[in-house]
Amino acid sequence: MTDGDRPLIEEHAISERRGFLGGKKLGSNSEGKFEKTTFLVTCDYCGRYPLDVFVMCKSCRAKLCDECAAKLEGRPYCRACLMEILPVSANTFKVLLCIDSSIRSSGKISDITRIPKDEVKASLALLRELKLIESKGMLAFLERKVTADGLRTLFAYRKVYGNDEDVRQVEEELAGEAGNGT
Repeated sequence: MTDGDRPLIEEHAISERRGFLGGKKLGSNSEGKFEKTTFLVTCDYCGRYPLDVFVMCKSCRAKLCDECAAKLEGRPYCRACLMEILPVSANTFKVLLCIDSSIRSSGKISDITRIPKDEVKASLALLRELKLIESKGMLAFLERKVTADGLRTLFAYRKVYGNDEDVRQVEEELAGEAGNGT
């Protein structure tokens, strides 16, 4: 509806604030015009909007698009909350990828990931402490395996680090290793 050439109601669509789920507000401005404001659901992490489908972080209640939601044990988390619950750095993630690909020696892991050997050993210790890997045997007979929790961690952290160039390079090298039968 219009009153001559000017609309009776001005409509605006804006991105909703963090912690709010969207909606509409009707009111009037200082000139007496009616205003209808629609608050569009927005991913609190990347800002993508409008979102028709979203999940909320189990810890902080942030709204997340599919690209930003990392799931751990079936529950969605934003990256910051995931890092608080289960602190896994990019380097530790790359080491976990190697263990999952049956790379046993810290020297070989260091070669593939380009992470210094002492940092690889620190990551291995952290992964054992978090019970994401288990080790059996000694020296040449050492066997490392990813636990069920480790597999869930790999899945969750692919959302966090999966698009990093250095992680993709490690995955390509691991695929080459698997293709060579080593």
